[in-house]
Amino acid sequence: MGGDPAKNDAMREHAHQFARGLVHAHAYFGFPGSLVMNVEPVGWLEVRDVGIPWTTVTGYMHGSLGVYPLDPDHPDNRPFRQAAATLRAFASNAALYLAMADFHAARREPGPYSAFFAFRALEDVGHMFGLERDKPNWNAMNAAFGTSEETWKRLTEAGTEARHLKSGATGPSSDRSVLLSTSHKAVSLAINHLTGMKAVSGS
Repeated sequence: MGGDPAKNDAMREHAHQFARGLVHAHAYFGFPGSLVMNVEPVGWLEVRDVGIPWTTVTGYMHGSLGVYPLDPDHPDNRPFRQAAATLRAFASNAALYLAMADFHAARREPGPYSAFFAFRALEDVGHMFGLERDKPNWNAMNAAFGTSEETWKRLTEAGTEARHLKSGATGPSSDRSVLLSTSHKAVSLAINHLTGMKAVSGS
């Protein structure tokens, strides 16, 4: 890449962080049918003639494209487009970023910790509304979402059981599906809430 090594490292980390965020958001927007992806910093990034402001163009090349060319309108691209649009709209919202990261982890985890990460996503959403006695402000969240403690009760219980690996923490696959759906609902309500706030503010 040339230039200042420290700046190069920062740029690589920025690219890796953006890629992670995109993959995490894809796990949410592709739920429940899409594969859960992951990203590791094993590639390379070349940036040239960068000005301020700047944009990054990414590309992909594989021998298979000679036989099966990329289809921009393929349905599999929809979750990626939604993920990218959401990241652009709410890039500065750390709680939403963490909620998607934890939901991604919940989908990837096959064991009891899936419930732990699913509940963590709900906690991340709760933190958008501040703290109350060192915990997410559940009352403010439920008031904004039109939900109640009962809405999240099973997810809360399962997350606690998984955190402490209590007996019964590993439930049937049907229970895992319900917990993931509940966690997904929390993130969906958060995005709708943020979208509404953004529309009101006009930003």
